[in-house]
Amino acid sequence: MGVSLRQDRGQTGLLAGMDNDSQLAAIIGHELAHFIERHSYRELIADRRQSAVGKGLGFLATALVAKQTGVIDTNLMNAGQIWTDLVTSGYSRELEHDADAQGLELMAAGDYAQREAIAAFEALRSNDDYGVVDVAAIWSSHPKLDDRIENLQASVAKSGQSSRVIDPAPYRVALANAFIVNAQLDMDAHSQ
Repeated sequence: MGVSLRQDRGQTGLLAGMDNDSQLAAIIGHELAHFIERHSYRELIADRRQSAVGKGLGFLATALVAKQTGVIDTNLMNAGQIWTDLVTSGYSRELEHDADAQGLELMAAGDYAQREAIAAFEALRSNDDYGVVDVAAIWSSHPKLDDRIENLQASVAKSGQSSRVIDPAPYRVALANAFIVNAQLDMDAHSQ
């Protein structure tokens, strides 16, 4: 998923960013949808296929320029890679939207409040590690979070699921020990 948990940080960061178990279910449902639909495998196959096409285009561009100029410029091979990146990043964004939608379905099946998916993705948007700065979105494998939140809002509105109040206390109590252990691990790691 888009939430990268950096290797040098504790793994409770995402948990701490959520207010209740429905929000966590939104993130887990999204990731589970990637797994169920074999998105990584499908993306790998698409990447390989498009890479072969991209290499062919790069070779063709190199050959055409060499024929016209008499100079073989191997840098033109990169043009094919650029094409591959453009094509496959759009495919990745489509898979992310699919996982968002299926994640909502999984939430409903588990009797979690779907509207909490919106709050979960808003929490991701405010998370510096996720990437608040929109750097060259065209190359990103994930759609803009604002677009995803809009889609979630529309889907939740269509779902007709009743709005119920979610008490955050049980979630916080359940995770309290994990936060304490994580803090201790961080302190131990920084004292060495």
